[in-house]
Amino acid sequence: EADKIIAIVSQQEISEENFEEVVDYENSVITPGFVNLGAILEYTNINKPCEHKSKKRFLFNIKQFFSMLGTPINTYPMKLANIYKEYCLLSKPEKILYLKEGLKNALLSGFTCVSEISKDDTLFEILNKSPLKTLFFFDIKSDSKKESKKVFFKLKKKIKKLKKIQNANTYFGIYPHSIWSVHKSLWGAISKYSRKMKFPLMTELMESSDESDFVKYGKSNLDYLNNFYGYKKI
Repeated sequence: EADKIIAIVSQQEISEENFEEVVDYENSVITPGFVNLGAILEYTNINKPCEHKSKKRFLFNIKQFFSMLGTPINTYPMKLANIYKEYCLLSKPEKILYLKEGLKNALLSGFTCVSEISKDDTLFEILNKSPLKTLFFFDIKSDSKKESKKVFFKLKKKIKKLKKIQNANTYFGIYPHSIWSVHKSLWGAISKYSRKMKFPLMTELMESSDESDFVKYGKSNLDYLNNFYGYKKI
């Protein structure tokens, strides 16, 4: 009733009671849906070959080489840099296609709710129309007080626009990207705004030794990653 399990009865009780409708799922098992607490669905098939972008890839490789110079290959920042590069190589239609493939995979895997992390409002519009319950976290970064004001203004404007089309199955959240890529002034503004709007916050904390080093010493290999992203050291 109202998409909720209200009672569990035996086969005999089903036979004895006069139910309006009985659906026999035979030997299937009905369970509550899974919840994906941190998805980036447009990253589905992110490593799919795209040789037709060889020139653009070459330029990104050069940028990555000089930005990440001194960073060991098998480190957490280098892995993130590789994923970021592949994402930047995707066209808009490819991002939409991969998101839809991710949605399909989520549904087939038994997920009924996802927390999607993105900054692309076009992808929000697709998720907003999907059967999945979605918590859409806006991914934000900043490296200065001035940049934080711009990011915060654009975020509020974007949310105001999207609230006009928001359905009952879609919710907003904010994802200050990490302790090493968000300026303290933006943290303060987002904290107050989230409390006011009753939005949940999510961020990245201590996923690697590099983040631990950043907290302890104020610097780590993540500084190279920020350089690759085009941000100054926080």
